[in-house]
Amino acid sequence: MRAGASSPMCHGDSCKSLKGHRLCLKSRQLRTLRSLLTPLKDSDGKVVYDAYTWTDFSKTAPIFGQLGGGFAAIALSDPSWLTPEGQARYDLDEHFTRIGYGLLQLGADHNREEIASYVAGGGRLLSWHAAGDNLLSAREHGRMFDDLTRRIERLGIENPSDNAVYLQVPTNQHGAGQGLREVDWMTAIINWVEKDTHPSGLVYRFKADDGTRRSLPVCEYPKYPAYKDGDVNHAASYECRAN
Repeated sequence: MRAGASSPMCHGDSCKSLKGHRLCLKSRQLRTLRSLLTPLKDSDGKVVYDAYTWTDFSKTAPIFGQLGGGFAAIALSDPSWLTPEGQARYDLDEHFTRIGYGLLQLGADHNREEIASYVAGGGRLLSWHAAGDNLLSAREHGRMFDDLTRRIERLGIENPSDNAVYLQVPTNQHGAGQGLREVDWMTAIINWVEKDTHPSGLVYRFKADDGTRRSLPVCEYPKYPAYKDGDVNHAASYECRAN
């Protein structure tokens, strides 16, 4: 499945054509996909992890259990979580908070209260995520950033966005934008700290599947690139708009 596609889902043996591709989903596969595209909630209806966006899950889906089991094993000091049998006993209401707390205590997760204090004290935070990340949800990052913003406000900062920004790289893979040739994070950080120039106008440069060199704007959450006019391969042909 490719990011940006309309919902090409079908039941059983029926298939739909999508730009020359055919996609067939069995009922259980459809349920799995819908679960990924729906916020995860506990028994009280509280969202504990936000939904993924449309993306290609084929590369990361096989390691979801291994990765989650690894985090659980670290947080709870229990290696049995590394086995399929151990993971099968996972209960959201029972284990989610315990695992999260364990990771936080070990320093393996972000302490948003400490980050809020850092920003409120004048520190600068540039946070980014691949918008179509197929391993870690960019929407969940946005939900956590919103929570961070509220914490900063409670510390007396009227405009948290002056010192903290969350940017989304428009791609459907995990970790896109890590290379400084893809997005010039270094210059953005230096200009923000040394010249007080807020990060904006950043561009993601990449090579498309057909070898075409392309560029797209890196937008501040919750905005995303929307086509205006001109060459579709150039960032200048797009503008950042709220979804």
